[in-house]
Amino acid sequence: MASMKDAQQLVQELRKQVDQLEQELSSGEMDFTRVVSLADEVGGAADMVAATFQRVNDAFEQGVNGEDGNGGAQSLTDALTPGSTGEDGSADSMSREELYERAKQADIPGRSEMSKDDLVKALKKAGEKIS
Repeated sequence: MASMKDAQQLVQELRKQVDQLEQELSSGEMDFTRVVSLADEVGGAADMVAATFQRVNDAFEQGVNGEDGNGGAQSLTDALTPGSTGEDGSADSMSREELYERAKQADIPGRSEMSKDDLVKALKKAGEKIS
């Protein structure tokens, strides 16, 4: 699960990707394959940011409602912890967007077209630890 710091980095990367997409769209000789790839990367980054904030919101609501038995402290701490991968740490608990971001960091080619299962396989093949 991404942390708030991770979300800030994702937003910075999203800005760069949007700038690249805008440059490609405004250039005289548009490469549609490049535009599709950039648009897919922008969408993936935006999804990651949204998922991060959704998890923080869910954790906060659990705490407010007393659902975690710890006054919300543990849920919110888990949601804000950098580098955690999900509730049980498995690939099943990770979103496609989280797996996509890991594949991007590992520079796995073709990641934008991969399904969640394909991303898990590619990450494992690349030596990434995913349970």
